[in-house]
Amino acid sequence: MPTTKERPTTKVRKPTTKRPTTKQTTGPTVEIQTRAPESALAVRTWANVVEIPRIMGEALPEAWMAAERLGLRPVMPFARYFTFEAPGTEFEPPQIEFEAGWLIDGVVTYGEGRVEPVQLPGGEVAVATHVGPYELLSQTYDLMQRWVAAHERISSGPMWEVYLDDPNTTPMAELRTEVVIPLE
Repeated sequence: MPTTKERPTTKVRKPTTKRPTTKQTTGPTVEIQTRAPESALAVRTWANVVEIPRIMGEALPEAWMAAERLGLRPVMPFARYFTFEAPGTEFEPPQIEFEAGWLIDGVVTYGEGRVEPVQLPGGEVAVATHVGPYELLSQTYDLMQRWVAAHERISSGPMWEVYLDDPNTTPMAELRTEVVIPLE
């Protein structure tokens, strides 16, 4: 959910290896790809799900500016989701542990302040490109989780999102978000 106006126009990365796609009758297509590990700078935090857009709006520019001060080139914004905790009462929003930041062109060995170096794992992944508002991403996550189960695959770690378009210049209905599930 990038909000910074300072980042350059993003480019779409090409996967290392593609297998044939599996068509869905509705929604995005799920593909199996093999990817190299990707270096990034990110801020990791806990928040209730209602606060995620605001926190990402702070974390993404913070990581961008840290990358520039460290002489690194940010490529694409991303978010990775680790732990989800159900609310203690029906009136509390769920809590989630996540990180938001930028994929970096090159190797990252150190961060700055609360911006830390991270690595998205390489290997086999299931990928679908969600088109539309961020608020509807749960539909793509649901589709992908059904796909993983139907194909008897197992997730090997936290899912992440890569934001392919700038929401400041792209209509909400046309925003593309790559949803990635690492596989065993």
